[in-house]
Amino acid sequence: MSFTFMGFIIDNNGDLRDVVTNEVKKEKFMGTDLLARLNRYRLPFEEDLAAYTPELLMEKLTQVLNLREGRVIPAADYQLTLDNTIKILAIHMRMRANIPVVIMGETGCGKTRLIEFMCDIIKQSNLSKVEDNDKGKGVNNLISLRVHGGITSQRIAETIRKAEVQADLNCGVNSDFKTIVFFDEANATSEIDLITEIMCNHTIKGRKINTSIRFIAAVNPYRKHTPEMIKRLKNAGLGYQTADSEVFDKIGEIPLRELVYRVHPLPPSLKPLIWDFGAMDNETEKRYIKLIIESKLEKDSIEKYKEGLVEVISGCQDVLRKSKDQCSFVSLRDVNRFIEVFNWFLKKMNDKFSERAEDYNKENYPDVVMATINAIGVCYYVRVSERDLYLEKVAEYFRLPFPEMTKDILSREIAATQMVLLHEMLYKAGVEFNDVAKNEALRENVFMMVVCIELGIPLFIIGHPGSSKSLAKLIVKGCLSNDNSKSSLLGCLREIHMISFQCSQQSEAEGIEKTFESAKSYISKESYISEESDRKSVRPVVVLDEIGLAEDSKKMPLKALHSLLEDDGTSGSVQVGFIGISN
Repeated sequence: MSFTFMGFIIDNNGDLRDVVTNEVKKEKFMGTDLLARLNRYRLPFEEDLAAYTPELLMEKLTQVLNLREGRVIPAADYQLTLDNTIKILAIHMRMRANIPVVIMGETGCGKTRLIEFMCDIIKQSNLSKVEDNDKGKGVNNLISLRVHGGITSQRIAETIRKAEVQADLNCGVNSDFKTIVFFDEANATSEIDLITEIMCNHTIKGRKINTSIRFIAAVNPYRKHTPEMIKRLKNAGLGYQTADSEVFDKIGEIPLRELVYRVHPLPPSLKPLIWDFGAMDNETEKRYIKLIIESKLEKDSIEKYKEGLVEVISGCQDVLRKSKDQCSFVSLRDVNRFIEVFNWFLKKMNDKFSERAEDYNKENYPDVVMATINAIGVCYYVRVSERDLYLEKVAEYFRLPFPEMTKDILSREIAATQMVLLHEMLYKAGVEFNDVAKNEALRENVFMMVVCIELGIPLFIIGHPGSSKSLAKLIVKGCLSNDNSKSSLLGCLREIHMISFQCSQQSEAEGIEKTFESAKSYISKESYISEESDRKSVRPVVVLDEIGLAEDSKKMPLKALHSLLEDDGTSGSVQVGFIGISN
């Protein structure tokens, strides 16, 4: 089977052939005597795994990973393909030999999810063999650490101690049950040398680590932006207020801000372990999009439009990926965000916006179509600079759900939805902003702030002075900080408690952390109040003004945001809203 894994088969003549083209790569690769002996052991040299269904691939996995004696129910939201089956098998073989695994790939190519899936099926198999239910409590074979620029050696040491405690518990279930420590984006931190010691020497600061622990690291590639891209980023402003010669965060003479991923160079001892994970192709991405839709949306509401919705989301991703600016980086995280926004509009907001449709030349299209347009407006449209060109290309992907779609319809409906919300906030909530010019910048800023606060999506707003950033913040704060029951649209939104922090080049991480602590303490206070009353939950929102100045601080305070903004991926796990504003 190992030959098939590498994309080759051996025919009855002993010739080595390509599994896809059937082209002979090497004649008489294997002697006929050896081939006959191996065939007696039923080694499948002519087996084409590319034709296998996910169910048959899962069967192969259970055989090689020795999971046949246990019960395994693979996660419904994971698409098992030949490519990721080969990767799981290769990782397993390295771990059996106690060789550290380092996988390198672009963001969103499926590195983290693959490790989670592999560990889950191994855990299921081991737990299914345990007759005593109490013995299996607390078992977990994957300890993940989301590495970022602000991670400390103490945090890494705590993770190893946690893994060692977990390893002792796991070995109580099965002595061969290995515990995996996964360093996600390991080269994002200056503590990469400590991670290297852990993985290569199996020690931490000289102390031996439990031998039943295995290590996997995911790293992003070291690659500079093109000169054209750097010029565009400088024009955008964020993080480029300081001259290159004065920037503190560098690798040699190269500022980290000029890298596609802000990563540190890997130590020489890790480089031989690197395995290029590759990138996700369009067809695989489509299969994942379909699975995400099926798992997160109600079947009855989107069944008619499901295939069309897959095409539209895939098209939005592909068009953005092929663009040549700073917005060309997309992943499955964008798909999950799209589905979250889509579901919010479909279930809660479509009818509220349609009540004011005629006032702004807003048409009443089917709910699924309107939710799709608005989700595009939130997740993709506002990120791009050449918006007409983007919408023109995206409109072509609407041929299944809505063949009549055009660039003009998309642009008009996105703008109309934004204007409906701005109108409600200016005139229906009792806030005095009657003399405000309702320009494009203001309606976009207000709309994005409201949607992202409601759904717990971190938002960065970057614009020239005078582009209504601060005004939008004042309007949102004024309208959502009080009772909005007299507005049917605003009445569906959370009340907010906005906490601002003024950034500067002297800002420190401690100040940002204390601002978030203040916001989280407000959650506890409001939770107590809401138990005694019918008040709707209040969401605290942290606003970092002039965040671009802190980006250039020698104390690098924004590295604290990595841990403060990360969530565990479950619904409702985001409690504090976040907005960063910069020129």
